[in-house]
Amino acid sequence: MYDEVAVEFLNEIVVQVINNNPNFHNECYWDTNNNDILDPLELSYLEWEFSNLNETNYLIGIELIESGNYIDSIPSSIQNINSLKNITIKNSQITDIPIEIFNLNNLNTMNLSNNEINFIPNMFDLLDSNFRLIDFSNNNLISIPSTIFELSELQFINFNNNYIESLSADICNLNSVVTLSLFENNL
Repeated sequence: MYDEVAVEFLNEIVVQVINNNPNFHNECYWDTNNNDILDPLELSYLEWEFSNLNETNYLIGIELIESGNYIDSIPSSIQNINSLKNITIKNSQITDIPIEIFNLNNLNTMNLSNNEINFIPNMFDLLDSNFRLIDFSNNNLISIPSTIFELSELQFINFNNNYIESLSADICNLNSVVTLSLFENNL
């Protein structure tokens, strides 16, 4: 059995892919319990974790790279996938990040590189302190939210190839093991 809220979210992604690419052929696979597993060929990576307690697979990672060309938004229903730890959506047309993404308590990796994002909500302080990686390279950003610098376990920040004009004084709060990459900006 698969977590219904995760399948609902993935169905919303597939609807975007199909609507934005009429030539896309959606194929679904079925597990031995006859439950839907949403795994279209264009969705390159879905990571599930099985819970013996509930006998359910929970979505902990999603990586949309090839299908990214056809995704123009992250559905707000992402807020219901409490098990999600890693999200990668690259090479898409996403311009905004839904604030609901900051309700994900277990999220520790966010890679939204190669999109068209022009603004990031300053809400990273709501995320788990174990957050490790942020990659917003190749977007249209002019600033970095200061709350990113409050994440104590952060190891890698990538804002290469944006339009960032200045840095907040909060950058001094970063621990010394963080790799911060800011190549090709307007600094």
